[in-house]
Amino acid sequence: MTDPQRRTGGRRSSGLLLNAPASRGGEARALCDALKKLSAVTRAISANVRHVNSSLERILLDKQDIEELETMLNSLLLEKM
Repeated sequence: MTDPQRRTGGRRSSGLLLNAPASRGGEARALCDALKKLSAVTRAISANVRHVNSSLERILLDKQDIEELETMLNSLLLEKM
């Protein structure tokens, strides 16, 4: 049967502990493991954002040169026509 305390809205679970093995040492250990995983994901996302930012910065720095090259190529194309 279902726990009456859960059914009536007593202590609610975050869902993090549902799949925690019993040998892990309880709630504190499971929460520590979850925090480590979340921290690793946060670090990976931060690294990706830094990479995207540096790529965008390079694009913006090169934009004027690219526009100048495009103008030159267009003028050469018009001369050949």
